[in-house]
Amino acid sequence: MVTDHASICASILGRSSFDFEQRFKVFKKTHLLRVCHRIVLDVLLMLLQVVQNVILLSQFRVEELGIALEFICQPLIRLVDELCLVCDSLQEGFVDLGLDVVVMVLPLILTIVIEHLLDIFIELLFLLI
Repeated sequence: MVTDHASICASILGRSSFDFEQRFKVFKKTHLLRVCHRIVLDVLLMLLQVVQNVILLSQFRVEELGIALEFICQPLIRLVDELCLVCDSLQEGFVDLGLDVVVMVLPLILTIVIEHLLDIFIELLFLLI
């Protein structure tokens, strides 16, 4: 009778250890998935920042060109002013695009976090049962 009780306990402990390993693998996979999502979104935001910096540099060079041409003639200055307006609108477009990405990514991240927290809560409930 004692051996039956010991074998039952060993089988329950072995099964719970296996369940724990399976749950740990699932948690590890979801964690890696979240890390991959974060890396992709960070790369996208960094790419947008690099493009915005390129636009800012081109705008700075256009303004330098405007200062150099100021002494040459007025029609060229008007052209430079129009190019500055175009650069400003492009810069605003990239800033808006970056903000749109952030606005779209934030709810996505929140839903992923809430989903994983619910999964953890459910797994904890199963562990208690």
